[in-house]
Amino acid sequence: YITELFIKHDLMRALEESKTKSIRLPGRNILVEPSYLDVVPFLVKCASAKELGFDIEVMNEEVSCLSVSISPEEGMSIPFVFGGNDYFTPDQELSVWKLLSKILSDRGIKKVGQNFIFDMSFILRKYGIITRNYECTMIGQGLTYPDFPKGLDFITSIYTREPYYKDDGKKWFKTGGSYRDFWIYNAKDSLVCQEAWPQILKKIDEQGNLDTYDEQRKLIHPLMFMQARGMRIDVEGLRYASREAENKITEKILELGKLQGCEVAFKVKKDPDVYKVTCRSDGTCILLQKNEFTKFCKQNSVLNIGSSPQLAELFYTKLGNKPYLDKGHITTNDDALKRLVRKGIKEAMLIRDLRKISKLKGTYYDMKLSEDGRLRSAMNPIGTVSGRLASSQDIFGEGGNVQNLPT
Repeated sequence: YITELFIKHDLMRALEESKTKSIRLPGRNILVEPSYLDVVPFLVKCASAKELGFDIEVMNEEVSCLSVSISPEEGMSIPFVFGGNDYFTPDQELSVWKLLSKILSDRGIKKVGQNFIFDMSFILRKYGIITRNYECTMIGQGLTYPDFPKGLDFITSIYTREPYYKDDGKKWFKTGGSYRDFWIYNAKDSLVCQEAWPQILKKIDEQGNLDTYDEQRKLIHPLMFMQARGMRIDVEGLRYASREAENKITEKILELGKLQGCEVAFKVKKDPDVYKVTCRSDGTCILLQKNEFTKFCKQNSVLNIGSSPQLAELFYTKLGNKPYLDKGHITTNDDALKRLVRKGIKEAMLIRDLRKISKLKGTYYDMKLSEDGRLRSAMNPIGTVSGRLASSQDIFGEGGNVQNLPT
């Protein structure tokens, strides 16, 4: 059903295109590589506008550039970094941010952005600027069409005639394209948000969801301050729990090694290229890098409990249990292990315990905290299909999902 709707939209667009021989693309005045003398009058002009599009790009935990659009036809990308160097002098950059602060905090200017909580939270945390009077295209799209994607690439394809450009940004980050192309990409994000927003707002109104949208949008400010303030955490308690979990993991894999008469390998969750391996000769465990682990396996009999084929061999061939299937394929997932535990298979119980303890340690006990010892996470006001909040690790690599913390 969902795919059918996408296809209908594409066919209607194709029919529209077929009426003329030429491809009618939107005319946009995209200003890039501006001088300081270009930026200041443009921002002064923005300060008297009723509505603006806005977007930031972050690199190395700093704003590398940001874009502001006065209309869907005119916008500027303002760089702060070029070739690893500052784009402006310190005094010039300070002046630019003062103008931006005035614009962003002005209640009389509506700011439109995609996933706007990210931009607003980052600017608050880095520069202490509070953005007021804002609209979020992602919240609007997620509310009107919860079954559809809500990324800006999809929004652009539905509500604008802008050719697909989102790979330009990905390409720049991965392979290093020209700065000019990246700044154009940044500017387009503001322009298409401002173009799409009136159409999204119209859909919200037609559905009678204006109040619902407003309530969802209003969550951004408290969530933003939650992110900025963080939560108090018992740091020493977490460290103690992590040490205890590490001891339990060691005990479990040593016990499993004794049961099977072989060495047991367990992948360290926070470092995917490191394995903890039993050394039963002296009753200890050792940590091995991936290449060392490969060599170790060739010289020893090793049960890697992260290997589904090895676990299937253990439970269904060596121990003679009837294989459990998932969608027609042999599985050793958690449901299969539960059934094996009910049969009294101790190896299954040990492996389930290891998975549980490892999850607690890697996901919760070793969660990265901020320097002040508080827990901060990225909050998403419409992170799920149902519209409820979602949380995750933030752009600084701190925190995680704070909505499923174990009690």
